[in-house]
Amino acid sequence: MTFAELIKKWNKGIEYGSQAKLAKKVGASTASLANWVKGNYLPNPDMQLKISNELGVSLDELLEALLNTKEEKKSGYVTPADVPVKYAKVVASISSEKFTGVMETAAPADVLPFPYRGKEDDIYALKVVGGVLEPAARDGEYLIVKKQIYADDGQTVIVKTGGQWALKIYKKTELGAQLLSVNKTAPPLKVKPEDLEIEGVIIMSVRKWW
Repeated sequence: MTFAELIKKWNKGIEYGSQAKLAKKVGASTASLANWVKGNYLPNPDMQLKISNELGVSLDELLEALLNTKEEKKSGYVTPADVPVKYAKVVASISSEKFTGVMETAAPADVLPFPYRGKEDDIYALKVVGGVLEPAARDGEYLIVKKQIYADDGQTVIVKTGGQWALKIYKKTELGAQLLSVNKTAPPLKVKPEDLEIEGVIIMSVRKWW
């Protein structure tokens, strides 16, 4: 059984929305959970414990599912071979939820090979420095951002609020939206639709091993 199958079983056989639901339950970003489902890397031991408790399985059962997923990735099953490799430009380093202009190059000139079917100009990468964003993102990881001005409920987004860019979790409300802290260190921020400026959404977090 793979990790994706384990999550689907936990969600009573329903696949749609199961990953976002689990991410919310264990306090992880949807981007990180997507990486674990795709077999890109394993959650850390603390997160493994949270996930196993939530799914109602032992750590051994969870680890077996995670390793099965990685094996399928190696065989080419998880990431289809026909997905073209694009290059996301690393445009900035971020060490906190708030930062100045994401297009200001604060990181060494770099590009990140990334399997993506869309246009190369529609994505860029942010390098995470330090542990301030944990558990949503860890030191040395790269956040892949898709440029768009809208977001779905629960997505991690790059937004501009109060004249400053920030990494937040977007939650829809009846009167507008709430911006939640990715590391749970700040209270939710209520915003009106007209005051919300979305730069893009995080579609994946990856670690550069080469």
